[in-house]
Order: sequence, then structure tokens, then C-alpha cells
Amino acid sequence: MRHTLKTIALAAGVSLAALSTGFAADLGARPVYKAPPAPAPMFSWTGFYIGAHAGYGWGNNDFTDNTIGGFVGPAGATYGNDTDGFFGGGQAGFDYQFAPNWVLGIEGQISGGKIDGSTNYVPGTTSFSNDAKWLASVTGRLGFTPGGSNWLIYGKGGVAFADLEQTVSIPGFSVSNSETRTGWTAGAGVEYAFLPNLSGKIEYQYYDFGSETYDFSPTAFAAPFEVDTNFHTIKAGLNWRFGGLGFVGR
Repeated sequence: MRHTLKTIALAAGVSLAALSTGFAADLGARPVYKAPPAPAPMFSWTGFYIGAHAGYGWGNNDFTDNTIGGFVGPAGATYGNDTDGFFGGGQAGFDYQFAPNWVLGIEGQISGGKIDGSTNYVPGTTSFSNDAKWLASVTGRLGFTPGGSNWLIYGKGGVAFADLEQTVSIPGFSVSNSETRTGWTAGAGVEYAFLPNLSGKIEYQYYDFGSETYDFSPTAFAAPFEVDTNFHTIKAGLNWRFGGLGFVGR
């Protein structure tokens, strides 16, 4: 009897071992755990910057003849005068990336050059000319950076300033009036960061200085002309960025 029980127990043990080996073989090798990939780095636009730019500008000046009886033609007639030229200057500002895809900033900019033009309305008799020696602006800026990348698409708007000189010429003399004018400006651009601290931009900016009445006395035609001035500009620039700019974890 004891021999029979031992035989049964031994057979059961062998069978159980065989079943365990087969079950383990069916399960296969235990998978190796891998950590999830690290999130892609996000570019941050937050920080101060300073830079330089160069560009081309063109504009229009409308001279409205308010002299008594009209000097060039009928009283109240308007004469257009186109201007254009090249300029260069600098800018400084601060950007704050307040969400993964949005950037808010402020920028001051000044450009010097010569955006000018002259038009003869009575050949050899009367001409109108304009000269913008510098343009400046203080603007707010709102930008979108796709996927928190090193591309920034932005719009801007604010207050503008310019040194404008208007000249009316007749045979024998010319009279000029120069002053600093204040107006408004708006524009848009795209900026790309080549390096964590260096970015380049291409930007369009419009300047409007409204109408101003000038007294060109003493002249034979006693004077008041209303001048309406605006400019369009295209510029390319580079910015050197300080502080927190660079790639950061999401």
C-alpha cells in the first residue's frame, strides 16, 4: 500500500512539473519595461532683446492749397506728392510667453534715413517736396508661436513719431517748415530664432501722421497749406536676446 501511494505521489509530482514547464513556455519571455520618451523641448521667447534693422519706405503727402484764391490752382485743391527711400536703425524690447503658443511684448524702435520726394505742378514755377529724416515708434506686440517653436508670427500697433520737413518752392525762393509729428502705427511680421539668443525678423509697418496745417510765410502767396502724411515700410532685422530665451522642457 505504501509503495502504491509513493508511486502515485511521484507520478503526480512529475506531471505537475511538466505542466508548469509547458505553461511557462506558453507565456513566453517577460517584456522589458521601457520609460516613456522625454517630451520635446519647447522654445521660450521670454526675455529682453536689442537689435538693428534696415529697410525701404515709401509714402504719400497730400498738399491742400488753402491760400486765398488758391496759389497753384483753385482754392482747396489737393496735390499729391510721393516719397521713398532707404533707412536703418535699432530696436529694443521685452517679450513674455504667457502660454505655450502666445507671446506678449513691447518694443521701441527708431530709424534714420531719407524718405523724400518732390513734385512740380507748374513746370519751372511751383514744386512741393517732403523729407522724413527719422521715424520712431513705441508699440505693443502680440505673437503666436506654433507648437511653442522658434517661429513667431506677430502683429503690432502703437504710437509713432517722425521728423518731417515740407517745402513749397516758387521761382526765386523756397520756404520750408519742419517739426516733429506724432501719429499712429500698425504692422505685422515673422521672426525666427536661429540660436537660443539670436533671432531674425521681416516686418511690414505702416505710419500715419494725419493732417497738419503749415504757414509757409513769408511768401508772396501768404501761406496756409494742409499736409497729410503717411508711410509704408518693409524692414529686415536681427535681435540679440538676453535672459530666459532658449529650449525648456514642457
